[in-house]
Amino acid sequence: MSDFELVRLAFDELDASPGFADWLAAERLSIALSKGNSLCLIGLKPDGSLSLVEHQFGMCRGLFAVDSDTLFLATRYQIWRLQNALPDGELSDSGHDRVYLPQMAWTTGALIVRDLAVDGEDRVVFVNGLFSCLSAPSTRLSFEPVWMPPFISALLAEDRCHLSGVAVGGLGPTVVTSASRADHANGWTEQQRDGGVVISVPTGETIATGLSMPCSPVARDGSLWLCAGGSGELVVIDPRDGDATAVAALPGFTRGLALSGGHAVVGTSCPSRGETFEGLPLSDRLHGADANGRCGVFVVNLESGVIEHSLVLAGGSSEIHGLDLLPGARNATAVPFTGADVQELVTIPR
Repeated sequence: MSDFELVRLAFDELDASPGFADWLAAERLSIALSKGNSLCLIGLKPDGSLSLVEHQFGMCRGLFAVDSDTLFLATRYQIWRLQNALPDGELSDSGHDRVYLPQMAWTTGALIVRDLAVDGEDRVVFVNGLFSCLSAPSTRLSFEPVWMPPFISALLAEDRCHLSGVAVGGLGPTVVTSASRADHANGWTEQQRDGGVVISVPTGETIATGLSMPCSPVARDGSLWLCAGGSGELVVIDPRDGDATAVAALPGFTRGLALSGGHAVVGTSCPSRGETFEGLPLSDRLHGADANGRCGVFVVNLESGVIEHSLVLAGGSSEIHGLDLLPGARNATAVPFTGADVQELVTIPR
């Protein structure tokens, strides 16, 4: 008898609350995450159990789903458009109802694209963290500057304010989030605890202040929802007076937010490797075994603030950077931009 065996490593282990899979089924959606180097797709197998597939794209950050057929994903130095290669109602040989195939990419350089979105005119707008501005892809340049916060005085590669999130409306960007209003290189690191702001893009006015590392803004029905990462909270802001209300406190750095009906789906992260939450409000709340937080996805009731469902991810990277929902998708997968599949799988006219 041999004295060895072959095993497959589980880089992400799922610990779901009892109702999480049933909630996905009832809402008829899947969840897409950018986590570490991977695009992660969470859905349901044919037997109703949870499915998690991960595909390596390299330093995944901003993520935006136009719908369940089109994803935009920011990686270390590129922005990819991934398109579902399956006709409506068809399944792949492996039983997936969405297969996201890389269709095009813009090479931007390492701009730290923390968030991105597509407006009503199909224009991609992204948070250019390195140059502290909103940008759009360019056919000639690495990026085309679209908007700069009024307190930023120069277009320099200094990550001055830690621009972190963008929400769009029909005509373009409506608000951005920033960790600070600093105007010098890496100045945001001095204001992480309560220097965060929300800024109107059309007017340049500051809508809300006093937030800790705000990100992932989502506008709906006259309210603005966002993650206050440094305090680990889901926050709603009244744009009329800037009043910020913490709706729920979560067990980690909140980043990545999407809304579905009366619920928010929120991503939480642990500190970067070798770091802690020291200096952030989150460290005042988390203690003992939970001091480093949890990496996972939490479903929050928007009215009550109660966490109704959760999915904790153990193993692999402990940082979620982007999150979006895939309505109508049950069991999605993707094709990395290297390997045999991206060469052999083609979509053709019938």
